[in-house]
Amino acid sequence: AMQRALSLFVTQLGDETALRRQMDGLKLPASGARELEMDAALLWVRLGDLPRARRVLEPAVGLMLSDPLPAWGNFDAFLGRHALIDAAAVWVALGEPARAEPLLAQAEAFLKRYREQGNVWHTGPFLRARIEALRGRPQAAVTALEEAVALGWRRAWSLPHDPALASVRELPRLVALQAAVRQKVEAERRALAV
Repeated sequence: AMQRALSLFVTQLGDETALRRQMDGLKLPASGARELEMDAALLWVRLGDLPRARRVLEPAVGLMLSDPLPAWGNFDAFLGRHALIDAAAVWVALGEPARAEPLLAQAEAFLKRYREQGNVWHTGPFLRARIEALRGRPQAAVTALEEAVALGWRRAWSLPHDPALASVRELPRLVALQAAVRQKVEAERRALAV
């Protein structure tokens, strides 16, 4: 139920007043909900409430890194999610990139291993783009997003809202890429309607 609630909150990204109202009423479980806490921290960053993002993030990251079972896996990556990149995005937003870097290095090694094993996912380059943007390498980030689109990635609606991509979202190449993806999606919708 809590995952569904947070998914619903994401649909309100364009209405910050409604999103803030929903987030103010959010009661996360006492423990064992690291992915939910990461989502909540990202949403607080999106709303500009960095102290709340920190309060949610710090214990969640501590639990995640101390748990012998990873809080991420290949299916998460296939879906375009990686808890370490999400946590790193919050650290960068909090002005602490040094705390983000070890998480990004782990996520990068995870993605590299799956790529070397022959896995080609449209979300792989998308996740690499998030890593590059968080490391302050905007051109590499946009190049990775272009690769993701070439492989079939179509979630350009998320670009204006993803804290990990905040540093690149105004770049002309990215704006053009978003427009191209919107055109592709519209063309695909028209083709399916026939």
